[in-house]
Amino acid sequence: MFPDYEADSILSSHLSGNPTPPTETKCKQKRTCNAQSKLLEWLSFQDVTLDKILRHNGLGDFLGHQFCMECNEEMGIFKCKDCSSGCYLCRQFCIVKAHQETPLHRIEKWTGEFFDKTCLKDLGLRVQLGHGGGVCPCPSPGPLDFRVFDMSGIHIVNIDYCDCPNDNVPNQKTQLLQQGRFPVTFSQPKTVFTFDCFDTFHEHTLQGKGNLYDFYHLLVHKTDNANLFNSFYRYKEIHWVFHIWRNLMVLKHAGCGHDPAGVDSTLPGSLTVECPACPHPG
Repeated sequence: MFPDYEADSILSSHLSGNPTPPTETKCKQKRTCNAQSKLLEWLSFQDVTLDKILRHNGLGDFLGHQFCMECNEEMGIFKCKDCSSGCYLCRQFCIVKAHQETPLHRIEKWTGEFFDKTCLKDLGLRVQLGHGGGVCPCPSPGPLDFRVFDMSGIHIVNIDYCDCPNDNVPNQKTQLLQQGRFPVTFSQPKTVFTFDCFDTFHEHTLQGKGNLYDFYHLLVHKTDNANLFNSFYRYKEIHWVFHIWRNLMVLKHAGCGHDPAGVDSTLPGSLTVECPACPHPG
């Protein structure tokens, strides 16, 4: 591992007549022993670990519970994979009420033998834009097949735009941006990407040099790994929209968003990051 150090140690031992102890060998043996001891320690918990992983796929703490844990009146057959409690709720009121602020959580339905995938859209949840998520007196329904790409997967969501007769009500695309959703098109959008989705891919491509093609299919397979449902293709859309997102991040980091004159006042070349090692005029 360290040839120069080993050579000096051997030479010193030959000159002095005293053998030099193999220091690196001891360190390597110590590291190997630590790794082996950790593996042996884990083997004693192997059965318990596997049992707890399977426990999350089953009824868990709610084995034998038949009624909703919230109202205790109707059968609790729905479970959220993203909520930490994992309790069972009924459909009509409790499951929808519990996810008013988290419409992108993944829901499963107990069939009596296994958990089947479902979504909050089919359970009646509607996401209201504008009013900070509150009740809108004049809601306008969005598209039926409105898709949201998030790090948890791809979701179909029922959305309602705010259509209040006020002069200061933002348009539909602005309402989506205010909620952290970047639309693929700015005329009647049906597909959006969350800001967190773009931020995560940006960090991934900087750290791991990952490409957008693999990242897109990661989201697709995380949603439907066996390809059991109707497929759809949005790779072209995420490809050109992420180019727009990158440009917006450059403008943001350059402080152009705080310029009273707006982005149009940005001078050519002002977004370039100068290299300190390169020679500059003057």
